[in-house]
Amino acid sequence: MIEREAYQALPPDIIDFIVDKFPVPSCHYAISLCSVLFALRKDTGYSEEVIRSALFISDGDIAILKREFDYGDYRDILLAAEQKSGNFGHYFRMPFPEVYKLEKNLEEEQLKLIKEFEDLPEEFYQQADPK
Repeated sequence: MIEREAYQALPPDIIDFIVDKFPVPSCHYAISLCSVLFALRKDTGYSEEVIRSALFISDGDIAILKREFDYGDYRDILLAAEQKSGNFGHYFRMPFPEVYKLEKNLEEEQLKLIKEFEDLPEEFYQQADPK
């Protein structure tokens, strides 16, 4: 009963991520696990952000997903996801499509900065004479 209600309440981007990343045999189990944790979120701290973070870390591997949820402390999951993504500050509060859009924008900005850095004149790289 609780799983059915949670499945209906589970954000669509989470379900889409699971369907896209997990192989068919473990897809249902991943949805069930996330659904139950989502339904119990007020008691356990497993918010949408934590579930998205664990899914991102697992990258479609059900054993890794189960391990992440077995940590017992949701803050560890958040920190691990931030470290893996290289983006800190509650990155996974946003739905996955927005995360991907932000990643693309960040990547474009980084490439733009690299290009600007490469276009600097050679004199810029030479150290000043200490005399």
